[in-house]
Amino acid sequence: MSAPQSQAPFLPQRDHRGLERLQARLERWLAADDAALFEVRPAVSGWSPAQHVYHASLANELSLQNVLSLVNRTGLLRRESHGAKQGVEEILRRGRLPRGVQSPRFVTPPPRLERAALLDASRGSRDALEAVGLVLGSVADAPWIIPHQVLGALDAARWLRFARVHSAHHLRILGAIAAAWRATGRSDLVGRA
Repeated sequence: MSAPQSQAPFLPQRDHRGLERLQARLERWLAADDAALFEVRPAVSGWSPAQHVYHASLANELSLQNVLSLVNRTGLLRRESHGAKQGVEEILRRGRLPRGVQSPRFVTPPPRLERAALLDASRGSRDALEAVGLVLGSVADAPWIIPHQVLGALDAARWLRFARVHSAHHLRILGAIAAAWRATGRSDLVGRA
C-alpha cells in the first residue's frame, strides 16, 4: 500500500504544538465552578461548557489514537486512500469548521455530565497528545488513511490537523459562552476561553 495524499500543507510539529496550547485552554475550563461549567446558554450553544470540553477531549483522544494507529501501522481501520472528499483540504488548511454539523453519536456528550467523566476525557486526550509527541517525526510519512465519518480519508498528518482545528472550533464557542456569561455580570470564569 502506498501513502494516500500529499503531506505538503500540514506540518505535524506545528499542529502538535498548537494542539498542546489548545488542550491547555480546554483544561482551564475544568477549574470553573459548577454553575459556569454545567450551565447551558441556549442563545450561544445547546451544550454547556462541560459538554464542549468533554466532546473536544473525547474527539481529540480518538483522533490522536488514529494518528498513532497510522504511524504504528496497527488497527483494523487503516485503508488505502481513495482521495479526500471535496472541500476537506480547504477546511483543514483554512482551520475553521462550520458550526451546526451534527456530532457523531459516539463523541456526543450525555445530557447530564459528571465532573469525573469530564476529567477522565480530558486526561485521555492529554495522554494521547503526549503519546503522539513521542512519534511526531513519523507522522508525515505514515502510510494509509483512516476514514473520518464526515470528512472522509484522513492520513496521520490530517488527523492531527483535524484535532487542532476541531479544538479551536470548540474553544471559539466556549469564548462566546464566556462572553455571554460575563454579560450577565459574572466574572468567575477561569481565565479567557
